[in-house]
Amino acid sequence: MNEQKEKINSLSKVICIFCKITKVCIIIAMILIAMAIGVTLLSLGQTEGIWTSVSNILSEDYIINGSLNVFYAVLEFTNALISGVILYLLTDSTLNLFESIENSHTPFDIKNINIIKKIANIMKILVIVPPVLSISIATIFQTTATINFNFSMILVVIVFYCLSEIFAYGAKLQKDADETL
Repeated sequence: MNEQKEKINSLSKVICIFCKITKVCIIIAMILIAMAIGVTLLSLGQTEGIWTSVSNILSEDYIINGSLNVFYAVLEFTNALISGVILYLLTDSTLNLFESIENSHTPFDIKNINIIKKIANIMKILVIVPPVLSISIATIFQTTATINFNFSMILVVIVFYCLSEIFAYGAKLQKDADETL
């Protein structure tokens, strides 16, 4: 195994470990968000009690006109949950890519190209869906929304699409080189 392949493998292992840790953290965050949704829904219709107290702490950012708007809080928590699912899919695809790179003789293979395209598509969803949901929720409840629309992510999506084309070209060259031998 040459020196470059060893570097690629060691970097892939590090990225795989990072992705596995990130997946666990995302799962924990999604469980906590789901619990926040549950607690907020349990407080529905109550004026006092444990669920209302906990819900008020969890949902203090969702007070409209002096009182907690449960549906607003639940929709915002749901938006966060959707973002978590998208991030989980992104992390899982990244893990699959680097496991594939680590286990193959070349990174230039059709499986990796497809994974890179999938990552670009997931990132595109991440750039579009949560901000659109935030704007929609803010419009429905006539509040000011904090929109996290990141233009640099659009550039990253474009870069990933370009990388998939570069990898496709590399795969063609790899195939030609393998057939020559």
